[in-house]
Amino acid sequence: MMWQMQLIFWLILLSPNFSFSQTTTCQTWFAKTGIRSNTSDCDIKCSSAKVDLSTFDCTNQCDQLCKPPEAVNKYAYYIGLTADELSLSIKNPKEAMVVYEQQQITQSLVQSNFNVDRPDSESDAFRHFMWSALLTNLLGAKTASLFLNAHESGLPNSDPGTQMDKYNNDLGIKAAEKLKNSKKFSSEVEIEALTQIKSGKLKVLKPGNLPAKGAK
Repeated sequence: MMWQMQLIFWLILLSPNFSFSQTTTCQTWFAKTGIRSNTSDCDIKCSSAKVDLSTFDCTNQCDQLCKPPEAVNKYAYYIGLTADELSLSIKNPKEAMVVYEQQQITQSLVQSNFNVDRPDSESDAFRHFMWSALLTNLLGAKTASLFLNAHESGLPNSDPGTQMDKYNNDLGIKAAEKLKNSKKFSSEVEIEALTQIKSGKLKVLKPGNLPAKGAK
C-alpha cells in the first residue's frame, strides 16, 4: 500500500496541471515542524512554532496550513516522506521521479535476492547500496547524496540505523563511480552488492538474513 500511495504523490506532483506555486515556503515550513493538520491543537502549535526571517509571517497562515486544501499535502503527510525529502522533491521534480523509479527497481531486486526483507539486516543493507548506486549512475554522486541524505533526515545521525544506512549509501556511491562506464552497470553493481554482503563489507546491525540460494 505504501508504494501505491507514493506513486499517487509523484503523479500529482508531476502532473502538468499542478502548480508548484501552490506549495509555498510556509507549507514547507509547516511540514518541517512536524505538526499534524486536522488535529484539535494544530492552530495553537502552528501559531507558536519557531520561525526565521523567511518564515516569520507563516504563523498568520495557520488556519489554512492546518487544513491544507491541496491534494499533494494529503499524500505528503501520510506516505512517509521526510520534510527534507518533500522540500527537495518540490524543487527538483524531474530528479525526484528518477529517485522514486529507482526505489521501485531496488525493491524488486531486494525481493528477487532475499527470501525475507528485514530492517537492519542484509536485505536492508543491499537496498541502500543498490538504491544509492543506481541514483549515482543516473543523477551523479552530488544529486544522489542530496536525496539520500534527505531520506535519512527523519532520525538523528547518532541513530544506529541511520549510521548503517549512510555507511551503505556511501559504499553504493563509490561502487557506482567505479562502474560508471560499464555497459552492464545494473547487473555488475548488483553482483558487487551481493559480494560485499557475503564478504562482510556492508554494515549490518541484525545479521542472519543472507541472500537466497540462486542469487547472483
